[in-house]
Amino acid sequence: MSQQVYILEDKNSGLLKIGISVDVGVRVGQVNKQFGCDAEVIGVLDVTNAAKIERFIHGMLEDCRVVGEWFEVNDSRRRYLLAYFDAPLHHSRPPRKPVPDETMDTAAQNIAETRFRWTLGETMDRHGITRYALTKATELSPNTVDAMYKGKPTRIDFPVIDRVIRELRKLRPGVEFGADDVFVWVPDGEVVP
Repeated sequence: MSQQVYILEDKNSGLLKIGISVDVGVRVGQVNKQFGCDAEVIGVLDVTNAAKIERFIHGMLEDCRVVGEWFEVNDSRRRYLLAYFDAPLHHSRPPRKPVPDETMDTAAQNIAETRFRWTLGETMDRHGITRYALTKATELSPNTVDAMYKGKPTRIDFPVIDRVIRELRKLRPGVEFGADDVFVWVPDGEVVP
């Protein structure tokens, strides 16, 4: 049975999930239930070796990985990536022929690097929130909160980021915290402190 590489976008967070499936329609329902998100299919790619192409794309977007198969991808990289994918649910046209693996190698050379900078420590200091208070509120380990506070490049998943934002809002009612209070993307060419 042939597999497809798919790209899902969570409408709430804007994160992309890149995976493979034999039935993308069923898979999007599973993802929404499993992760409690509102994802939709934004691209499907018929290829001869779906697992290899999926690993390749994951590798090229490693610096954008939030957790597992979920990625925060800037607009220019997103447009470039989606240029290789068929738009979903357009059954009026025949699907593209499988893309040879070497075409994806060429694509890799053109994807620019994106990096991020943690801002949680600055946010906590600005609002007088201690690491102990955030650890207690989120029920995360002290090491996780400490790493996020200090801006260490640890990988954390978006449900953890969401939990941190929710608890920040509870600790400081009336302040509308968002993802940029936890981390910000650094434009290409700028130095990550």
